[in-house]
Amino acid sequence: MDFLTGGGRVSPLRFLLIALLLLASLALTGQWTTYVHPVTDRLVIENSGYAVGVTFAWLFTMNAVRRLHDRSHNGYWILLGLVPGVNVFLVLYLLFAPSSVSANRWGPSPFRNPYRGLSGGDARATEEDLARQEQRNRRFLKEDGTFDFDGLLRERDEDR
Repeated sequence: MDFLTGGGRVSPLRFLLIALLLLASLALTGQWTTYVHPVTDRLVIENSGYAVGVTFAWLFTMNAVRRLHDRSHNGYWILLGLVPGVNVFLVLYLLFAPSSVSANRWGPSPFRNPYRGLSGGDARATEEDLARQEQRNRRFLKEDGTFDFDGLLRERDEDR
């Protein structure tokens, strides 16, 4: 439920995808209230439109806060979006600024690759990290070239 509270981190690409999904959903909702329900009372349409607008604004704001967390900034920076002109630069910053590679107080890097098990836990691993992981994996290769998953699982359970 981080998308409702603004906790955690989100990568630039995921931020863009969520923002586009919210925009498309808002547009479809607006079309539905305008064209599909013309017989509904005007007051009901206006009030539901305000509720939908506030809901989507909240979801977009929480998405932007998660993106700010990814850049190691406090979520209160989102208040810069209330300043006309600055809000455009804030959105561009959120779209194009690179993610913090390391973990911060809001969580691990969104580029973390759980299948590699690298020491840094991110997709931008150094050659040294890759060599160390390859050496670790060689211990679980059988003589016939197949992988010993049981040995890997045993070691993982012993580490816990």
